[in-house]
Parts: sequence; C-alpha cells; structure tokens
Amino acid sequence: MGTSQGREFDWALRELRQALNHLAAESDEQIRYIHENRFHWDELALDFHAVYVLLPQLEAERYLTHGQAQGLRAIDRQLEVMSGHENARLWTDEALQSAPEWEAVRRLAQAALTLFSEECDPA
Repeated sequence: MGTSQGREFDWALRELRQALNHLAAESDEQIRYIHENRFHWDELALDFHAVYVLLPQLEAERYLTHGQAQGLRAIDRQLEVMSGHENARLWTDEALQSAPEWEAVRRLAQAALTLFSEECDPA
C-alpha cells in the first residue's frame, strides 16, 4: 500500500470516528453542533456518509474489522430508512430530541464506537 493511500485511510478513520461521535451524542449536543456551525440537520448523516462510501476499501485493506464494518452498515441502513422527502419530519431539533429513529441512530453509533475502542485497528 502506498503512503498516500495509507494517509487517506488514516484520515478516513479519524473522520469516521468524528462522525460517529456526532451521531452518538445526546440530542442537545447534536443541536448545538448543528446551530453553531450553521448546518442543516442532515449534516449529521452527510458527515457519516462522506466516509462510509470508503467502507469497501477500508475493509479490503483491513483498516476495519468485520464487526466494525457491520456496525457501520447498520447505521447506514437506519439513516437510509430516515431519508427522503417523506421523512422530513425527522430532520428537526424536535425530532433529534424525541424521535425513536434518532434514539436508534444513537444506540447504533455508540455500539460502533465501542467496537472501535475494543478492537484494535488492524493496519
């Protein structure tokens, strides 16, 4: 593996952990993050997805374990269920505070973070 590819994967893992931290955070922290940065609510999902698209490469190069990859896929599936115009109601401050869909995202993100702290990063 080339040095630049290794740096890209290291960057991706840092960004992934940051996105997971935002998804796992309590609703008030998420709302503060969104408002302080003048983001739209979907930024929480977009940050995750920006790195999630690299999952096949990260897994193939053994930067992620199978368990970590499965945890990330579960988050992606949950966010996919929440996406689309018909689910606009889920992308508000109120929804972040009370929607069971966001509680599911938080649980999945917390579980993924646990996998990242329990399993060594192969590389």
